Amino acid sequence: LERLSNCVSCLGDLYRALKGSEFRSVSSDLRPLPRSAEVWVCGECGLVQRNRSEEWNNCCTDLYQSYEAYPHGGGTEQKIVESQDSALVSRSEALVKHVQQSCNPKEKHSWLDVGCGQGHLLSAVADQLPWMSLVGSDKSEEAEGYLRTIAGATFCQDIEYVRDRFDIISLVHVLEHFVDPKKELQKIREKLNDDGLLLIQVPSFERNPYDLIIYDHGTFFTKESIVRLLSSACFKVLDIGHSVSMKELTVIARRREKETKLARVTPERLNETLSTLHSSFEELAEIRRVARALVDSGKIT
Repeated sequence: LERLSNCVSCLGDLYRALKGSEFRSVSSDLRPLPRSAEVWVCGECGLVQRNRSEEWNNCCTDLYQSYEAYPHGGGTEQKIVESQDSALVSRSEALVKHVQQSCNPKEKHSWLDVGCGQGHLLSAVADQLPWMSLVGSDKSEEAEGYLRTIAGATFCQDIEYVRDRFDIISLVHVLEHFVDPKKELQKIREKLNDDGLLLIQVPSFERNPYDLIIYDHGTFFTKESIVRLLSSACFKVLDIGHSVSMKELTVIARRREKETKLARVTPERLNETLSTLHSSFEELAEIRRVARALVDSGKIT
């Protein structure tokens, strides 16, 4: 396998898991892109990721300048499936419910949502935990308008300018977009109270292979790789799993004082990750084959 230098979470070699000519990408706001969906795996920690090339960085910057979250949803929040037998539910309501079940939220008084977007999560927090002081941060200036509709919420475009520390900080479908997730997690850690909680939700490519063709998703997580990343950024994972959403990983972590040194990922685990990636792309290839057959038969125009 071909090699690159410098993983975004350690200094391991990167191994290309898929030649990019096989699949084209889409943006996370559903725009087709004339770019390949290359995927690489770090041989040191097993983290699945995009190559942080100048082309990738520039494309992501251009995408975010005209980004429109859930453009086909008419401003409504994306729904999720909690289990095979459950109906569609609000992602934000499910996340706040999960926090309530995992800790005593009455002891928590401040919540920072990084990448707050249209304010769906903070709106759910305001409804279910009305005593919370709420702050939303987002690179888009449009987010400020959404936060104005939430009682008691304030907006800050960059957390660098937030002087307060918080009891809960959330990153919902944000971590996978960071160019350098470890560096950003370390910044966020400094904004968290000593006994504060970090809430993260990210896509799970193991359960949803479509995630692998979203071009501006820079990192693709497994349970093991996100625990490793959080440990390297001085966090301890308290809870992790698919209990909130079947196709997403939800994590609750607490800050710790020292980075945990982890051993290099085993060759067996690395091969398991590569095998899962190839199975995921085989599934995508089959979906593409069926779609083309339907078009060729005239059943889809």
